[in-house]
Amino acid sequence: MLIFTRREGNERQTHSSGADVKGAERGKADPMSYTSNNVLGKLSIQPNQNHNVTLVGEWYGLESNGRNYSLDGEVPPYPYAYSDYRFEDTQNRMRLGIEHDWYANTSAFDTLKWKLNWQNSLGKFNTLDHQTNIYFPSDNFDRRRERNAKDSSLQLDVQFDKAALVGLTEHNFTYGFTVVDSKFELETNTFQSNGDNASGVVEMPPQTDVFKAGLYVNDQLAFMNDKLLLNAGMRYDLFQYRPEEGANDIENKIGEFKDHNSSAFTGQLGALYRLNSSLSTFAKYARGFKAPTPEELYYSFDRAPMAKVEANPDLRPETSDTFEIGLRQNTASYMWEISSYYNYYNDFIDTKTTDEPGYMGGVTRRENISRAQIYGLEVSGLLHLGELTSLPSGSYIKYSAAWSKGDNLEKDVALDSVAPLTGVVGFGFDKADGFYGWATNVTAVSSKEGDDWSNQNNLKAPGYALVDITAYVRPTKNFVVRGGVFNLLDQKYWQYNSLQGKTSTTQASTDIRNPGLTSASTPNTSFK
Repeated sequence: MLIFTRREGNERQTHSSGADVKGAERGKADPMSYTSNNVLGKLSIQPNQNHNVTLVGEWYGLESNGRNYSLDGEVPPYPYAYSDYRFEDTQNRMRLGIEHDWYANTSAFDTLKWKLNWQNSLGKFNTLDHQTNIYFPSDNFDRRRERNAKDSSLQLDVQFDKAALVGLTEHNFTYGFTVVDSKFELETNTFQSNGDNASGVVEMPPQTDVFKAGLYVNDQLAFMNDKLLLNAGMRYDLFQYRPEEGANDIENKIGEFKDHNSSAFTGQLGALYRLNSSLSTFAKYARGFKAPTPEELYYSFDRAPMAKVEANPDLRPETSDTFEIGLRQNTASYMWEISSYYNYYNDFIDTKTTDEPGYMGGVTRRENISRAQIYGLEVSGLLHLGELTSLPSGSYIKYSAAWSKGDNLEKDVALDSVAPLTGVVGFGFDKADGFYGWATNVTAVSSKEGDDWSNQNNLKAPGYALVDITAYVRPTKNFVVRGGVFNLLDQKYWQYNSLQGKTSTTQASTDIRNPGLTSASTPNTSFK
């Protein structure tokens, strides 16, 4: 199998009222363009009926560049101004892998599936501008800031499956392990036409060695002729991060670089009971664990006048207890599901963004919240209109809605990261042979304001509704073209997370306002 995908595009246009000016009051999208290519190849070899070996190769490349008109101008309270602000970025990723499926039917396992993947990613991110010091002593110079990143990893996944009858109970065991050994390198350089250059790593350690390992076992038990299903599982995870020795001695570094070690046992217990042939109810409890990432612990950057990120090397792992209960039905004509959940967290890892003069995007930092909770309700469904009405077979309506609320129990305020009430209704058609199809989706999001935020003075995120139309055509088995028109009514809207921590409207930044009417199309070719 060989699949090639190419994408070309430019900036997504903002709403039609966006001001075409330079500086913080710009409402029109900054111009940019990008080109990406992706090649995925797989070669399967089956020496006999018990073994299947697959070789995998993938390459991805992305080039993008743009002009940041919204960042031109003075940056109060700092005594300088920017002009000709632009970026030039290149990213490449290569993956090589091998997969092996063994249908053994031994006493220890029925099947063994393992895969080994090596991946190497390179990124070159360049920011260019002209800086003017507007007070004495005045100075003017061109500046080029480079960030060169390299990420390499080797990952092994092994999974065993075994079905067994113990007494009168059917068991389906799944057990295995995952090991990841990776290395992340980052180098930053600044070149100025006045000769005031700087090199070295100031945003992260020059090199961070990352080791992750997980061991798991799961058992699904069937009772009463599969009318009652129980699922029980346990897992152990280990995380180790090792910044390069001597990284804390780097001049002008922003953050602190500490070793990180964390591990935990987690588990889950779930049940599903079939009330009849189509209707079932389910419940689940899970103990969760989330280690902070190396980026959250170590990555800091200062990109005045855009944004600032402060690392938190003292972040603790997050643990959680999750309870879920629900009801679902699945028939030939329709399906639906309703569920509710409650999550209780210790050391919840939250993102906090605050306004600070000189940074259009504010200052962002990850922090632990000692106690937090998130609870909510979700509904989804699908109606096959071709089965229920005289409309052509393949016509459908789908819908979903999600409501949730989050509380910082440590400070008795809301969690900013929790989304407002969101609903989606879609009407579409898929031809039975897969030749073509289309869909019209309406997405409605309620407002987030007042005590929905941890700071009641946070800017209101207004509610909005979007209409998107998408379609595809598959003239041959190996070629498909997908396209769409998005935000058909050219609505002006803001996503709630882009307004987090913002308490004033001193700017109409294109960084937080979302695209207006846009379109996209993507051809995809595969050879099998």
